[in-house]
Amino acid sequence: MSLRRARWVTGGLVALALASSVAVVLTSRSVTTSERLARQNNVFRSWRPAELRRVRVASLESPTESPILLTRIAESTDPHDFALGAEEPRKADPGAVAELLGALEFATWLRRIEPAEVDRQSFGLQDPELEVEVTFRGVDYRLVIGGEAPSPQGGRYAELTGTGVPEPGVGVVAAEFVAQLRVDVRAFLGRQLLPYAKSEIARIELEGEGGERTLVRDPRGWRVGNADGPRAAAEVVDGMFFQMARVTASRY
Repeated sequence: MSLRRARWVTGGLVALALASSVAVVLTSRSVTTSERLARQNNVFRSWRPAELRRVRVASLESPTESPILLTRIAESTDPHDFALGAEEPRKADPGAVAELLGALEFATWLRRIEPAEVDRQSFGLQDPELEVEVTFRGVDYRLVIGGEAPSPQGGRYAELTGTGVPEPGVGVVAAEFVAQLRVDVRAFLGRQLLPYAKSEIARIELEGEGGERTLVRDPRGWRVGNADGPRAAAEVVDGMFFQMARVTASRY
């Protein structure tokens, strides 16, 4: 084989390798044919827990009501490990997260409506009641819930749009699904009054009998007062955290 021909062959192989790599990346970020077939009737035609980044549920009827904003904790491998809120995020209750994600993952259309038959005004989609945003790597879903549909009984009109979304459009979803979306944001706070691990806390201020006390964490443990204060007894600090972890709240 001549040198020129060898260069052409090598160049062709490199081009094929690059094209294959690009195809793999694009495929991983889009909805595959197998996903579409397996989830033909699901509202969200693809659902990849490892690629889920963000979920937001907001009531558009009550703008003053706090939306549910869940952001995936990047360093975690737990599929239910999310932070709640934006300004001062805190760890969301895994049980509440699992219930919401399950409702979204398995939501199905009761029926789809042809584009020519869609009346967004009468369907209540011009001024929807609820808005749901679900963000995956490469796919951003937006689902809005409108008014009640005449059939099936209790069904609600819904519209799916977004970026990279296969088969967007309007359909009817079950009332039970809508009820699962109307969860109170307080449910994601959990019942623990201190839902943080000891390693996540940098400072504790205590008030009560005996006056004010402050504990400051350093690489070796905890100090009393400030970073230069005396070292706190490890067994006492551990006992305090153990008791605080057991404190839960009850709703009335």
